[in-house]
Amino acid sequence: REYGVAAERVAVVPNFVDEAAFGAPAPNVRQTWVREVGLEPDALVVGIVASLLPIKDHATLLRAVAALVPEWPTLRLVIVGQGPELERLRALSNELGIAPAVRFAGLRPQVPSFHFLFDISVLSSVSEGFPNSLVEAMAAGRPIVATDVGGVRDAVRDGENGLLVPAGDAPSFADALRVLLRDADLRRSMGAVGAQRAREEFHAAAVVASLERLYDQLLANARHFR
Repeated sequence: REYGVAAERVAVVPNFVDEAAFGAPAPNVRQTWVREVGLEPDALVVGIVASLLPIKDHATLLRAVAALVPEWPTLRLVIVGQGPELERLRALSNELGIAPAVRFAGLRPQVPSFHFLFDISVLSSVSEGFPNSLVEAMAAGRPIVATDVGGVRDAVRDGENGLLVPAGDAPSFADALRVLLRDADLRRSMGAVGAQRAREEFHAAAVVASLERLYDQLLANARHFR
């Protein structure tokens, strides 16, 4: 639309995950994560996997969590990633009075996915392309709360496998999290829908097959115009 290219001349090939993304960690691995991050047995875990950069807007997420901790004393926010915003985010969590509820987990391997540790996976970015982190969350069967920016809507169907909120809007983010925190059945059903979509639309086998079909079509068209 912005560059005047007709829709029929555009093909979209999304990011994808391979089969390993769907595999839950072994119980002993998960317990190791729990000990390393310092999670209590009854913790309700909201988690984000994203570099600690201003564009990811972790600050809005922290403010949303600050609004929820009085209602859910067992709520824990796990932040996976590293970057230049780390100390500023630590300071903000202290300023908001939620430092005891926040865990900075640093960098973690992609496999097995750390999303399996979360009850709800989130992304608070102010701008995105197509975020692999959300596809990994879907493969892990996690419901999602994310900002409605860039290609996020291509992964998260609002009300089906997650909830979308405006960027930079901490009260709306908190409201969406509140909906999922209150309803374990909704978390499970949204997670199941996301896992199915991830396998059908974002599994490597499906995406590579669609790319092969595109190449075949382009080659056929090229032969036609010789």
